[in-house]
Amino acid sequence: MNAPLVQGRTKAVWSPKALVIFGLLFSFIPAGIMFSINYGRYGLRKKQALWLVITFLLVAILIAGDLGSPDWSFHRWCLVSIALLWVFYLKQAALFREWIAHGGRKASIWSGLLVCLGCLIVYFGIAFAISVFEFDYLAYDLLVEEKYEKAEHVLLQSRRDHPNDLNVRYNLAVLYAQTHREPEAKQELRAIIEADPSKADAKDFLQELDDRQAVEDRSSSEP
Repeated sequence: MNAPLVQGRTKAVWSPKALVIFGLLFSFIPAGIMFSINYGRYGLRKKQALWLVITFLLVAILIAGDLGSPDWSFHRWCLVSIALLWVFYLKQAALFREWIAHGGRKASIWSGLLVCLGCLIVYFGIAFAISVFEFDYLAYDLLVEEKYEKAEHVLLQSRRDHPNDLNVRYNLAVLYAQTHREPEAKQELRAIIEADPSKADAKDFLQELDDRQAVEDRSSSEP
């Protein structure tokens, strides 16, 4: 195993133990990225690309599994993480020892934490986007099924969690209009227009409610 011997050793690599520790603390995703980066620094570019693909492919498969069968999500992630961390350790243990024996440097814990922090930021960003989508999708289904009480509960929760999501406010306006609560519907629509004056659908909906109210007022005033 002479790959480390032909490298300039200007960059540091993470030890197999560090990969396992980071993986146990932050999941196999940052550990897999660091594992792949190590291969690149050892001079094994093909293995670096291969393990990056494997890592992200496994993430995609696990997410798909979560959507299809959420009950076993935690068990799947734990099982895959433990298995991969064991593979990471075995595949680079001898390589790392040879690297250090020939003067190579070991990466600091802080650089590993930076990788983990970056992964956490990306993860929570994606989770936030998915949560918004799931709430909107669920609320839409409940509105179509005319389950207004449940839809309102979901939308109000979503508005508390994502106060800047104008789609949530628009769906609330639809719900209020369908349940004959026009003043509340208009309030939501005005909030949308105030936040984004270019929202033509909100303006049209508000105008429709105003026109409907005008017709009702004229009808009630006629003898």
